[in-house]
Amino acid sequence: METDSRVGPLPLADALIAWSDPALVDAIRVEEAKFAPGRLEELDHYTLADVRTLRRRPDRMLSAHQLLAQRHTTALDQAWERLFAAFRLRVERG
Repeated sequence: METDSRVGPLPLADALIAWSDPALVDAIRVEEAKFAPGRLEELDHYTLADVRTLRRRPDRMLSAHQLLAQRHTTALDQAWERLFAAFRLRVERG
């Protein structure tokens, strides 16, 4: 996958994808593909498709089944953390 290399103002969510290492973005896509359609939204989890939307916070107690399902998002969470960390460094360096 190629990232967008245009220069100029860009919304932060778009810049996250455009200016990040494609391997980090692809790692998120690989992890997202492991879930059935709509499942990540049910787990209240980020996706690349909706990264511009504020992440919802649960307003109820999670069932034991939901807690178990959330454990399976660990690899995806780690992929997001790597992407965010690399992006923060890039922004800090200008």
